[in-house]
Amino acid sequence: MFCKAFKMLFLTGAVLGGTGFLLFGTNLGSYLGTMASSVKESVEGQIPVDFEIKRAEKLIMQIDPQIENCKRDVARAEVELEELHASVQGLEKSTGQEEKRLKTGARLLSGAALGLGMMMLAAQPARADSVCGFSGTSTLPPPARGTDCRARSRRPCPPRCPA
Repeated sequence: MFCKAFKMLFLTGAVLGGTGFLLFGTNLGSYLGTMASSVKESVEGQIPVDFEIKRAEKLIMQIDPQIENCKRDVARAEVELEELHASVQGLEKSTGQEEKRLKTGARLLSGAALGLGMMMLAAQPARADSVCGFSGTSTLPPPARGTDCRARSRRPCPPRCPA
């Protein structure tokens, strides 16, 4: 029985579609679309304004939590942005200070400032434990108490080294 009803519905649709195509040609789709939108507009025109207002209020109430969440996310992002700006400023300041230190070090190591650097090194008193076994050019930290400077290298200590 269901199969018979489906068959009749399909055949009726095919006959109406074929007749419409013969009458309207390729414009049949345009006519059907216009007719459907016309029916939709007439139905929407029959809905009372009060009902539409209630419907709109309900839709607004549904999206209110989403709006609040978005506001909260924007506020968090603004705070994070301010923190990042502060961090960037701190890093720029630190970078500037380090750059000055590097330039000063480069000037000391360059050929023009080599004489000044040597004079600064010569002005410092030499320590016996800083020259043991390294021909007086090393600036190693002092040895631990009770250790001999000869234990730090295989070379014999210079005469200045305490034995």
